[in-house]
Amino acid sequence: MREVEYESHGVPLEDYQLTRRDHQWQKELEGICDLASRRVDEHLAEVRANPEMVERQREHLEEVCRLMLSFKTPEYMIMRWRVRLYCGHIAETSRHCENAEPSRKIRCPECGRNPSTIVAFEPLGPV
Repeated sequence: MREVEYESHGVPLEDYQLTRRDHQWQKELEGICDLASRRVDEHLAEVRANPEMVERQREHLEEVCRLMLSFKTPEYMIMRWRVRLYCGHIAETSRHCENAEPSRKIRCPECGRNPSTIVAFEPLGPV
């Protein structure tokens, strides 16, 4: 395992004023998620219209699920992070310990905003 120097940005528990960059990133992220959702809907409509594709899709998804369930990351390889979200709520998230920072977005566990950009974060330590 490689040595990682964990980053921080702001202090999640202190008062935080959203920046122009935070607003821009949230808007871009919402646009990306909307586009991805529309593309998935289009693909699913195409799959549902073709019975052969439905069966192939089901088989592929079953294989992916089997692979994902066959591998479990050990807890000591998961880093916990405290984050402040664009919506203003504080949450905890986790990511593989070889990443120096958390992902840039999550679903807010408090208000449900999805996506909510992470605007401030600090590492808490391994699970």
